[in-house]
Amino acid sequence: MPHNSLRTGGYRPDVSREARGAVGWLNRPTRANAGSPYTAPAFMTRALLFDLSDVIVVGLTGVGARLEPFLPYSAAEILGQLRGIQFLPFLLGEVTEEEYLQGVLGKFRWSLQVSDVKAIVRERFRTPVPGTGEIIASLGKAYPLFLSSDHGREWAIYIEEVHPVLAMFQRRFYSFDLHKRKNDPATYTEVLRQIREEPSQCLFIDDRLEFRQAAAEAGIETLAFESSRQLRSELTRRAILPQASVGLAEG
Repeated sequence: MPHNSLRTGGYRPDVSREARGAVGWLNRPTRANAGSPYTAPAFMTRALLFDLSDVIVVGLTGVGARLEPFLPYSAAEILGQLRGIQFLPFLLGEVTEEEYLQGVLGKFRWSLQVSDVKAIVRERFRTPVPGTGEIIASLGKAYPLFLSSDHGREWAIYIEEVHPVLAMFQRRFYSFDLHKRKNDPATYTEVLRQIREEPSQCLFIDDRLEFRQAAAEAGIETLAFESSRQLRSELTRRAILPQASVGLAEG
């Protein structure tokens, strides 16, 4: 996938605002039923914002266990080293993946080549979270979908190349482009500005509490991701997805 696919270009929704307003809340009052006891919900989903790691694609979790046989550290220690002080500049686009990993190898004296670590990280990133892709494919028929992820540039390029489901997202916002992380409410304010949606009409799906809290501070409704089975159930309960049986592949 060309590198410029990762840029945050102009927003061209495939679904009109009017059509989006009709999806998911089909029972809102009309002149014909204005006397009914139904009350329109305060929150009406017009757009969905998804996290990437451990929601759509497996993230760094598990890399420590994969590297453990080659290093004198536990899996948890290795993961902590990867997420240490060198990690933030990489996520914010201030250093390259090569520079980031060289820093980790040098500081903790890993007896590995940078190319070895890159290969193991990418091995993990090839793995989808079971069932989420099918949900995204269904949602994309009725809603504009957006992605918000803390990722380094090289990782995002690779993930987009091997996971075509990400093409369903009309805009993909990465920390290396925004120079902000998802624990900052300003990240969501900027995303909303660029997609031209109101916070009260956007639903954010993420597995991390700190990121959901930051989105909530920006006024966005949030939904905790636990598994694709749980996600489908919750989206169906909210009338965002139609009633459907849970797929066998869902986790």
